Amino acid sequence: MPWTRHVRAGRDLIRRALMPRTKWVTLPGRLIAVASFSVIFFASGEQLVEVQREAEDSLAFLRRYASACH
Repeated sequence: MPWTRHVRAGRDLIRRALMPRTKWVTLPGRLIAVASFSVIFFASGEQLVEVQREAEDSLAFLRRYASACH
C-alpha cells in the first residue's frame, strides 16, 4: 500500500488484522502485522511518544508469543 497511498492508510488495515476476532489473518500474518505496526507509525509522522508506545506494545505481544512457544 505505501507505493500507491500514504503510509497512514495502511494503519487501519493492520489494526483490523490485529483484532482478536479477525479470522482471515493467519498467526504468521498477525505476527508480521505486530512487528510492522510501530514502523508504520514512525513512517507516518506520528509523535515519538506514540511510536514508542506502539513499539513497546508490539514487543510485549511478540515476547508473550515467543514464551508460549517454548
